Formats: sequence, C-alpha cells, structure tokens
Amino acid sequence: MPPHDAAGDAPVRREERRLRRIFRRILLVTAFGPTAPAALQACSSAATPDGPADAGATDATVAPDVGDAGSGGAAKDVVDDELTGACAPYPTTYTGPRDAGLDGDADADIDAADRCAAYVRLPCGLPSSILPRANCIIGLSDCYRLCDGLFFYCHAADDSCVDGSIASGPVTIDCVTCIGAVGRRPEGLLDATFDTRAGDAKAGDLGGYFARAAHLEEASIRAFRALERELVDLGAPASLVRSARSAARDEVRHTAATRRLARRFGGAPKTPRVAGAGDGRAGGEARRRSLERIAVENAVEGCVRETYGALVAAWQAEHARDADVAATMRTIAADETRHAALAWAFARWAEPRLGAAARSRLGAQKKAAVAALERAIAPAPATVTRDAGFPDVIAQRRIVDALTEMLWSAA
Repeated sequence: MPPHDAAGDAPVRREERRLRRIFRRILLVTAFGPTAPAALQACSSAATPDGPADAGATDATVAPDVGDAGSGGAAKDVVDDELTGACAPYPTTYTGPRDAGLDGDADADIDAADRCAAYVRLPCGLPSSILPRANCIIGLSDCYRLCDGLFFYCHAADDSCVDGSIASGPVTIDCVTCIGAVGRRPEGLLDATFDTRAGDAKAGDLGGYFARAAHLEEASIRAFRALERELVDLGAPASLVRSARSAARDEVRHTAATRRLARRFGGAPKTPRVAGAGDGRAGGEARRRSLERIAVENAVEGCVRETYGALVAAWQAEHARDADVAATMRTIAADETRHAALAWAFARWAEPRLGAAARSRLGAQKKAAVAALERAIAPAPATVTRDAGFPDVIAQRRIVDALTEMLWSAA
C-alpha cells in the first residue's frame, strides 16, 4: 500500500501545493541571514489571498546557552542547600490565566496550546546562586538543578516573571519538554519521562530527542484515527476522511523510523498513554466531541503545530549532517506537509459552520498556540543541532515569524 492515498481530495492537494510554495520561500530566506522579514514582506501577498499581515511574534529573546546540555537524567553535580528540605522543588500544574473554555465552558479548557511544559514550583524562590538571563530565561546548567526528565531549557512562568524579571517569593519554573512540533497530539496525552543509555552524553542528547519524537509520532496515530472517526460522524467530505486515514498510516511509518533512530543514539522510546480514551482503533471507546472542540484541536495541532513541525522537518532534511537522519526527515517532512494541508482543508470546511462566539474562541486558541511556539524557542543540544539538523535559536525565530506573517496572521 502506498504511503499516500492517491485518491486524496482536491482541497488537501490545493493546500499542500500552497504550503509547499510558502515553505520553499521561508527556507530560502531563512537560510540567508537577518533580512528575512523584509524579504518575506515582498512575497507574502503572493502566498496568501489577503496579502501581508502584521507579524504577531513577541520581542522576547532566548539567550543561546550553548553546549551539549538538554537531555534529562543527568546527575546534578551541585548540592544546593537552597533547594533542599522545605525549599525543595516540587512538580506543579499550569497556574497562569485561562482562556474562555471550549464550548463556552471554562472548566473544559484543556490548555491545548501549551502542553510542552513540565512545571516546577520553588517554594522559597529562586536560589541566590542562580542568575537569570533576559526575559526570565535560566541557563541550562542551572535548569539541571531545577528540572527532572527530558527538557531543552527552562524559564520562570506565569506571574513569576514580571516585566522580564523573576519576581521575589515562590517561583514557578517551566521546564520545556519539546522544542519541535512533531506530530498531532491527541487530547489527554500524558507526558512521559525518557531515559538515555549510560555512556556518551552526546549520544544521549540525540537518543532523548528521537525518543520523544517517536513518542509524539506514535501518539499521532491515535489522533488521526480519532479524527477519521469524528470526520465520519460530522458528515465531512469523504476525501477528508481518506486523508486522515492515510495520515495515520504515515504516522505508523514515522514511529518505526524515529524509534530506530532513538535506539541507534541510545534513547529508550516509550509507548504513549492517553487519559480517558480508548485504544485509538475502530471500536475503541471514545466520547463524542463537539465540532468546536474538534476544530480547536485541529487549529492548534494542525494549522499551527503540524505546520511548524513540517517546516522544521524540511529544514532538518537540508541541514542534518547525519545522512540517515537527513533521509528520514526528508520523508517525514513530505508526509507532515500533507498532514498540515489536511488541517487547513478541514479548517476551511469546519470553521464556517461554527457560530461567531465559537469562531472567536477558536481564534484565541490559535493565537495562544502561536504564542506557545514563540515561548518554546530554545537552544537545542549541540549534537541535535549538528547531526539532526534542528534549527538554532535564530532560525527558529525566523521560521515562526515568517509563518506568522505568511499564514497565521492572514488566517
């Protein structure tokens, strides 16, 4: 069976062609230096029907704390009396302001736009030995003292960061656990702790990176199988149903490929767990969701995160020094571009069927998802940048800014 359903629908094909044109422009301009915004302004009117839009990216910067840090599980070499006993860090949940709930219910807000974080509370505040950087960013070496598991960087979150500085008193730290946007996350996906094989720390960074990628790719199988069922229930065009089914098959292959890379580099992939869901296959128990909730998930996971992830994968295919990784990412990039195209095609079908209030809530969630990507811009471990081709901080910001200008603002 071919990896892509040749009988796929015209709307998805049109969106795929549109995304490929935009991606080519962004990759070309991003690779050639700091003139990206001006150059993109000149071509954005050709890429979007409504012409150029104001970029919505923030001015916050992430200090590029270079080095091979970034994978969890490393022993903490510093014994800090300020982080023991009653002052010891403990895990907590998101405490910042919530948007209006999906379907008009504040309690239903699943914080879909910002699930790449593991929050830690410091009851006695930030230790005096830790000197934060601009915009409440904390250096990776200090993040090791605060965060457990796999993470890529950390920063003060919510009201712990005031006007770019960390407030006094108890502090909430956001340990960002995924800097890419690989795959479509199903609602209820539980986080996991990833271990790396003892030995070469550099290999551990790559192993941890691909282990998390495999975790998200496998979770995407469930997400697309659920989407296929929901599209049938909604009476969506059969062509969209076929595209969702094809995407699930793609994710099976992606899971196998990224698991292989994870094991090659010393990682230990884990099977994803989803709260309150069936097995993700036909006949599995799953509660029926409203069109609004499905559309919000599609906007956040597809139009924002998958679109960004597809472009990052294309960047990796061109920049990875490891030939095996480059070839794998080339295949994944092509598939993920189709998945993003499905998201945009579904959005064009579904969103006009929502009421004005629901569309407003959806727009707020999409905006929050873009803001979450901006907050997640962070330096990857040196081996992930070099061998896996993951974009550095400057390239990440240019990619997000360009997508904001050419796609997300216009939408």
